[in-house]
This record gives sequence, C-alpha cells and structure tokens, in this order.
Amino acid sequence: MENEFAPDFYSLTDEDGNVINFELLDSFEEKEVVYYALSPVDENGAPENESEFVVLRGALDEETAEEVMETIEDEAELDRIANIFIERSETLFDDEEEEIEE
Repeated sequence: MENEFAPDFYSLTDEDGNVINFELLDSFEEKEVVYYALSPVDENGAPENESEFVVLRGALDEETAEEVMETIEDEAELDRIANIFIERSETLFDDEEEEIEE
C-alpha cells in the first residue's frame, strides 16, 4: 500500500536547461487552471530554504500535448496567486495548532 501522505517531488528543467528539484507544497484549481506552490529541495529531498516557494501554472504543451508547469509572466496574477497560497498555508497551520491544543 502506498503512503498517501508521502511528499510529491518534481524535477523541473528551467529555460537554461538546469534541472531543479522541488517538493509540492500545495495546489488548487481556479477557472480551469491548476496552480502549484513548490519548494526547492536538494538531491536528498531536504528543503533548501523553508521560507521560499515558487508558484507555477499548469499548461498544455502544444507540441507534446502533455501537461507542463510554466512560470506566470503577469505580475498581478503571480502576486494574487502567491497570496492565496500564503493564506492557505496560514489557515492550514492554524488548524493544525488548534488540533494539537485540543
């Protein structure tokens, strides 16, 4: 039986051909677009900087018809989505603290 609570890791290639490893922190869908919050990790899966995360958007690669993650070029959209992820993480941690106190 697979551990459904195991972290999801992705190896993504940037525009310069560098492979960067990430752990998926959160994702959500809005208006048929999936957004991802990812944290850079080292080759062992340890966070490189626990306060840093990257926001990417799901898209369809026109050449391969595969789903890919792409950067968000629009600054206003990026800020709005990043703030949603921050609010979601704060809510998650608040809920966890309440469960511990009970």
